[in-house]
Amino acid sequence: EGLTSDVVIWDKTTRELVGRFTEHENGVAAVSISPDNHLVLTVGAADGKIFILDITNATPIAQSHLPPTDDPSHIPCAVLGPQTEDIKRKKTGIYQFTILSGTRIYRYTVNPTTGEVLPQRTSTGNIVRTWTSAGYSTHGDLLFLGSETGDVTVVATKDGGN
Repeated sequence: EGLTSDVVIWDKTTRELVGRFTEHENGVAAVSISPDNHLVLTVGAADGKIFILDITNATPIAQSHLPPTDDPSHIPCAVLGPQTEDIKRKKTGIYQFTILSGTRIYRYTVNPTTGEVLPQRTSTGNIVRTWTSAGYSTHGDLLFLGSETGDVTVVATKDGGN
């Protein structure tokens, strides 16, 4: 109904269309590209659907949904982080991503091979803020959260977000 909900991926060098993803209805709330430029995270503005796309052809490799208690039109930020690493800093092939909605932090891991999306426990202790921005450290072991009050909270992702 008047909103274009397509996610369109272009090749920057050739300026050619790589792919078009059309599964969202009535808008896209957020888009993020993985640091290694392999995956794209999209979150629907009206439907709360979460998709992880292969950046080479815009086909979905995993999907999930925001909890029904949240209004997906109020998502200020979604960020697709780097692959998780084991104790020796070897990449596991599993990516992590975070979606912010008001005072809620939704953190997930996604396995691009199996399509499995798993929620991850995240705690900011007794800190309650309206979150506006997020970003991962280079190795993905820290999640930086910005709030509308201007402060930054750092969450460790390796130990369950404590």
